[in-house]
Amino acid sequence: MYDLFISYSSKDRPWAQKLYDDLLVSYPQLQIFFDRTSIMAGATFRQDLDNAVYASKHLLFFWSKNADSPNAAGTNEVGPEIERFLAHRDLIKVLDGSARNVFPVNLEGTRGGGVLDIQGFPDFKAQYDPLAADLGVSKLDADPSEWERMIRMVGDAILRASNKILVMAGIIATNASEFWVLDQIHGKKKAPDGPTLDDFLTGFGLTWAKVRDWYGRTALEWRPHGGETIVALLEEVRVRVNAKLSPADQFQWKYLDLTNDKDYAQNVRDMYKEPSVLLFDPISLYDSICPGALLRFKAYVRREESVMISLSPNVERAGDLHAMYLMSVSNILEDYLQPEIPPGDVFGARCALDLQRTSQIDALIRNRIRYPRLVEKRDAERTAAREAAKETAGLR
Repeated sequence: MYDLFISYSSKDRPWAQKLYDDLLVSYPQLQIFFDRTSIMAGATFRQDLDNAVYASKHLLFFWSKNADSPNAAGTNEVGPEIERFLAHRDLIKVLDGSARNVFPVNLEGTRGGGVLDIQGFPDFKAQYDPLAADLGVSKLDADPSEWERMIRMVGDAILRASNKILVMAGIIATNASEFWVLDQIHGKKKAPDGPTLDDFLTGFGLTWAKVRDWYGRTALEWRPHGGETIVALLEEVRVRVNAKLSPADQFQWKYLDLTNDKDYAQNVRDMYKEPSVLLFDPISLYDSICPGALLRFKAYVRREESVMISLSPNVERAGDLHAMYLMSVSNILEDYLQPEIPPGDVFGARCALDLQRTSQIDALIRNRIRYPRLVEKRDAERTAAREAAKETAGLR
């Protein structure tokens, strides 16, 4: 089963490759059929393509003119793949709980037929250059906004088409662009009476040199224990939790890089508006972006429906070092770690600030999914109590 099938002429491969790469950066959970990576060597090429079309929830195609037949766009593959998908969608409109969409990207000309009236992405015709070695892909660098908009719209449309509950997984973790900061200050204190990053790591039997390669281009490439990425770990959580839920209660993640300043305003809105979980890497709170990213959620921690998780850098506990370290680098968790006496503002979020295993996240996620039901039940009980009180008052 694939979330998306990318159909393209072999001559347009630079565009298809960029789409594939960029979608996986922003939506790493998607299962995308891209022939260069999805068909094994020695496989029956045509049969695998046909099977993948039928097993795909959505289709995105790049349309350009065939040099041998300028009035007939596409190649011998693109046109038939569109027709096969449309015919199969007529038979099976919902596949694995997802309504099925077509996303046209017209690089040259316009594909008619059954997709003529479907909103697509026509604005790349100005960048497309059939005579350039990269077919004009490099022109997108001058103004990437429309391309980035397409990535977001396609990725979000795929997630929204599913009948599964959408839960935001907001990630705060450093990335390779911050190494120049961490390389210089990992031995220095962030607060006069607090530990250095080296002190913190030593308590877990680690060093900055060892954990440095746990990070990638974005927060979504963070590898909490040096093994699988945070996305892979949370996908395992999703599979485990969904296996014990009814179809109506099953969920899927939408991953948000909360350190991405370009999208931070929308990401913050999504975290407050939708069911969400905030996960942050304690190591990263020494860089120049993660403390500020965490501070944006100062109000988030007051809400009882919120969930905040910090994964331990190691499966071995280090006493109170984790809590002491968090207190020294960010005061956003102060009311949770050192509640005021007498009580001040209520710290409402469900927190797990030293998780050693992702299986411990399961209960937090189940509680977050059931939260709307609890609110409905509580509101119904309050309404019933008010009505009963009115009735009793009337009898008197």
